[in-house]
Amino acid sequence: MKLPLSGLWLLIFHIWLPHVLAQAKNETAKAETPKPVLRKFCSGTSNCLSNTNTIGIDKYTQLSMIYKGCKRIYGNIEITHVETKNNDSLDWSIFDDIEEVKGSVIIFNTDLQNVSFKNLRIIWGEQNACNHSVFISTNNNLKFVSMPKLRVINKKPIYIVKNPYMCYLNKIKWQELIDDDTSRLYLENNSEKCSDKKSFACDASCPSTSIGNSSKMQHCWFRGAKHCQDTYRTNCHCPGGCYKDPKDGQPKCCDSSCLGGCYGDGPTKCLACKEVNDDGVCRATCPKPKQMDFQLGQLVDNPDGKYTHFKYCVKECPEEMLIDDYHCVRHCMTGKAYDAESDSRECKPCNGNCPKICRVNQPINGLLLKNLTGCYEIDGYIDISEHYMSVKKNFTIKDLDVLKSVRVVSEWVRLQVQSAGEVLINDNIQLCYADTINWTGIVTGKPIAKNDTRSMVRIMKNQDKRKCESRMRKCDSNCDSRGCWGPGPKNCVACQHWKLKDECVQKCPEHNYYQNATTKECLPCESRECKLCTGPTAEECKLCYHVSIFEESRMTCLPECPESHYQRNDSTCEKCHDACYKHGCTGSGSSFGNGGCKKCEYALINHDNDKPFIEKCLIMNNSALDLCEQYGLNNYYATAARIEGAVELMCEKCDDECKNCTSSGRNVKSNGCACKHWAMDVQNDETCIEECKGPYYTVKDYTMAPNGLCKKCHELCDQNQDQACTDGTSAGCTECKIVGIKRRSNVTDEDYTECLSECPGTHPYIYNKLCSEVDIQGQLNLIYHTIAAILIAVFLFLGICVLMYFCRYRKTKRKLQIVELDNCADIPEMSPIDPTIRPNLNKLNLIATSELEMKTGKILGQGAFGVVYAGYWMPKEKKHGIRVPVAIKVVKDARNFEAEDEMLSEAMKMCQLRHEHLLRIIGICFHEDAMKMVTLLRPLGNLLSFLKKHRTNLGGRELLLYCYQISSAMKYLYERRVVHRDLAARNVLVKDVNRIEVADFGLSKILEHGKNTVLVETGKVAVKWLAIESLTDQIYNHATDVWAFGVTCWEILTFGQSPYQGMDLCGIRSFLRDGNRLAQPPNCSSELYQELLRCWMSNPDSRPTFVMLNERFHAFCTVPNLYYQNEKPNQDTVETGADSQTELLRELLEDTDFENPLDYFDSQTVPSSPTDSEVVGGLLFYENLKI
Repeated sequence: MKLPLSGLWLLIFHIWLPHVLAQAKNETAKAETPKPVLRKFCSGTSNCLSNTNTIGIDKYTQLSMIYKGCKRIYGNIEITHVETKNNDSLDWSIFDDIEEVKGSVIIFNTDLQNVSFKNLRIIWGEQNACNHSVFISTNNNLKFVSMPKLRVINKKPIYIVKNPYMCYLNKIKWQELIDDDTSRLYLENNSEKCSDKKSFACDASCPSTSIGNSSKMQHCWFRGAKHCQDTYRTNCHCPGGCYKDPKDGQPKCCDSSCLGGCYGDGPTKCLACKEVNDDGVCRATCPKPKQMDFQLGQLVDNPDGKYTHFKYCVKECPEEMLIDDYHCVRHCMTGKAYDAESDSRECKPCNGNCPKICRVNQPINGLLLKNLTGCYEIDGYIDISEHYMSVKKNFTIKDLDVLKSVRVVSEWVRLQVQSAGEVLINDNIQLCYADTINWTGIVTGKPIAKNDTRSMVRIMKNQDKRKCESRMRKCDSNCDSRGCWGPGPKNCVACQHWKLKDECVQKCPEHNYYQNATTKECLPCESRECKLCTGPTAEECKLCYHVSIFEESRMTCLPECPESHYQRNDSTCEKCHDACYKHGCTGSGSSFGNGGCKKCEYALINHDNDKPFIEKCLIMNNSALDLCEQYGLNNYYATAARIEGAVELMCEKCDDECKNCTSSGRNVKSNGCACKHWAMDVQNDETCIEECKGPYYTVKDYTMAPNGLCKKCHELCDQNQDQACTDGTSAGCTECKIVGIKRRSNVTDEDYTECLSECPGTHPYIYNKLCSEVDIQGQLNLIYHTIAAILIAVFLFLGICVLMYFCRYRKTKRKLQIVELDNCADIPEMSPIDPTIRPNLNKLNLIATSELEMKTGKILGQGAFGVVYAGYWMPKEKKHGIRVPVAIKVVKDARNFEAEDEMLSEAMKMCQLRHEHLLRIIGICFHEDAMKMVTLLRPLGNLLSFLKKHRTNLGGRELLLYCYQISSAMKYLYERRVVHRDLAARNVLVKDVNRIEVADFGLSKILEHGKNTVLVETGKVAVKWLAIESLTDQIYNHATDVWAFGVTCWEILTFGQSPYQGMDLCGIRSFLRDGNRLAQPPNCSSELYQELLRCWMSNPDSRPTFVMLNERFHAFCTVPNLYYQNEKPNQDTVETGADSQTELLRELLEDTDFENPLDYFDSQTVPSSPTDSEVVGGLLFYENLKI
């Protein structure tokens, strides 16, 4: 029984148990005996010979409660100290159902006349408390003890003494019971009061055995047929007993697992089992509740498992038994213990020291009480009686503190004092807490006296309650209204909220515990690995600490996945594929390696570049021979594992030439190979091959049969040939290995070759492995030698001829070199140029004088060497009298050949160039008076004058457009390797408002191939447009044109202002060398001015090319308002170019200068040529300037 966890001493000493069992006295005997309820197992007793009467209950009632209806007694049958006075009518059939006794049968000091065990078959004698299997002694009135069905008294001695009326002991055949081991039998001082021992005879129906030669003795326990002894060893020498075979009536040995005989063959026919009885089947051991599942790699529930309870297999151990390694036991083995406060009865290894177990088999006295200190379990009983405790002087309640630690009492507790069942606590001046306890739930007894009106509980004259509270001696807040035994949450009578082990708490731990709403307890989850659960079973675990495994609807928490499972990303263990068996896996697949099995019990093998590898794991359902066929792998064979990862067997592919096989190789017999194509006959076996060639010939074609058959050619055939023979004879060889001889067939009259090991004497010579009568090889050698001699002679002759020719050639060559040196001409060396360059094939238009009408009175301009007149060109090819207005440039002095050469050079350059923004030449006229160059007439004049005159009507769009068109024309010249040298606003003509043309190519130069610059040391050029390197070294190239382009753009953006105003030549040079440049125009953006500065970089290589400038100014033209601010104050910043252009056209149409070219010449004054003087119109020039 379990005792309370706290306050045990107070209950033991102050709760008086007033004869609880006394009410049952005599009532059992008087009432009608009901039919007993059969019990498979009963504990019995283990008191041996001691008298352990319970106060208030008689001996018969005790025996009836213990043994009535029991079939198997786990302990002893102890009938001791029984008095039959006033009990003559008692029914002593309470032992009739007992079949087995684990311990002993003890009948001691009784007044009984007889005791019967009608169905008792085996006395095992294994109870340690008593040292006998049968102990019958000191029974003065006992006449017999009847055990008619007893078969075996096992192990310990049989002690029967001092029973004066037991007269039938000599009628018992003890050899039947103890297997001739008479040393265990001890009989003395029995049947002393039997008057005539010979008159005590057995019933005639009792079995008998022979004594001596003729006499026989019957065997019984007492007179009457029902007391006959059941004998089974007579005429049987088998250790387990015999039975009569129903076929022939002969005795046969019982099964080896039987004990005490049997009634048929096999372990199911035994009367008792030598080892264990499993539902009528004798076995060596019981099937264990847990069994190993090798595929899962863990213990699983065994549906047929049972526990071993003595000699029987049971599904559940009796309630009073513990469970220790699948056995039902009374005590845990050393090193193990069970938790008496939990519902589990399983013995588990102790964490540290095991709880102390004290064995008590006598009433507690003062001396014994000292030895019970620290006991967790009392193996026995607690009997606290005044008689025994009076031995200890000055006994106080404090002496019972040693029982505080007791949690389990294996038998019973009895308290016997003189009180009437009251609780009295008084005169304890330091005692608190006693008045907090609700005693009505603890003390349920009634006063002994009927008229006693006193309260069962009286608490008085203890410490004042207010003083207790002021000293904080009050119940913990977690205790409920029923009070507490002391301070802290561990001394509560009951908990206010929840109970965690011995302590009351406000709430249960979040992890590894659940709340039992019925008992208000915090109970641990089934597994320590369970982090969160809602109940005690594994199915109620909701969250695990590490990993979980699901089996059907049950979740089990584990520290890690078993070998038979793999861990998924969600911390659950998933079962490996069945093909992995017990080897574990890393995924759900049946493949080998990552995501599949770690090893394969049975593996499918394939090859990669002749290297074997495991393709996947297999499952063997039948035999190993059928492993591959189960998966339809007909061209595979099963073999022992021999590569890493395969354990038992593996299916490996047959050779490519086998349809199926039994092992690795191509041999038909040795490897069981069924050939796909050809079978080659080799040394009493056949080898499969792909083709029947080489030293083999075809016997049977494989296309006409399941497989073809090849045989080896004759040994005299040349084995190295692709087709060495056609049959197996020496005459069937394609080529002979040594020699052959030509023969003629008598059947076909055709020649054939027969291979021989050597030539016969009739054909001693060999030629091409053929025997011959004549020496063919000798004749051929003679011919070869003759031909070789002739060829050598021919080659010698030819060599002499070649040598003579070579000598003559060298002599002639030397003569020619001498003649060539004497007549050598001056031929310039050719310069290497790009082979893709082609000559300029543009045609220069030659104009006759008759086609020109020159207005000598209308001079457009003049210079140092020539005059420009207005006129008409009247081409003869055109009809209707077309007259084209033109500008005609005439050399002043026809004798100035240098001027005419420069004009011709300019005309040729203009003829080569074709661009929309370059002035187009019409042609040239070679007149006897002077050379004339004819170009198109542009009446709007040059850009410089145009900007100054129409400044108010020109905006940023037009100005940037002019810059962009000039860059486009210069880009064209750059790509044609032309350096202009005189780019300025004055040399740009206005075709219309939106189009300008670059003109005046008089100073331009074409760069020679292979050169990037040109050096000009004479002539006149405009200084203000020159780059620094041109001022210092007279160097001109595309980079100097870029400088001039920047100055020209500056002129356009400032509406024709003169650059470097007020500076002379030396001032400009110093200004530029000091790092100065033309200032930023007022309306010009910083981005646009930055582009001008890039054109004026000191290092020519740092300046942009015209390709880059063309792209940049194209971008400026797309959004001109971002880069130039118009001067007109009333012009909106978002005014379109079309509006500005319309205004400009209107002004030009109203302008008197914008008229027909014929009238235009009359109204214009002739401007001076920019080369007439050193300073003309504000332009500064120099001649032969060197710095």
